[in-house]
Amino acid sequence: MKKIYHVLFVVSFMSFGSTMNAQSDTLFFLNFQTDPSASMAEFPDPGLTDSMWVNFDEDGVDAEGGYPRTFFHDYDWILPDSGSTEDTNFVFVSRSWLLGFDTSNSNWLISPAMQIVDANAT
Repeated sequence: MKKIYHVLFVVSFMSFGSTMNAQSDTLFFLNFQTDPSASMAEFPDPGLTDSMWVNFDEDGVDAEGGYPRTFFHDYDWILPDSGSTEDTNFVFVSRSWLLGFDTSNSNWLISPAMQIVDANAT
């Protein structure tokens, strides 16, 4: 009896797996290998900043450890003493650890307006 249940489970799992669909392409990709900070706006202004990045520091609270208050261009989360110096993978990060253990972190990295069109996306 145990074998029958096991076989039924495997068959039902396989049939369920074959009905699942995965997105076969990438609809949205952002590359931060080049630092776009110099061309970013500091405050969102509808109509004027729709075509540019916005790096908005809404809370105005300093980050702990001397890190910038806003999002910043950095290595992909490695520490200088633990990662490879040849690492060329960069990201945009924001520190949530604020001075005085403040929990009101509200930093926004807003991308330029874009239209994503795909008939297969759900």
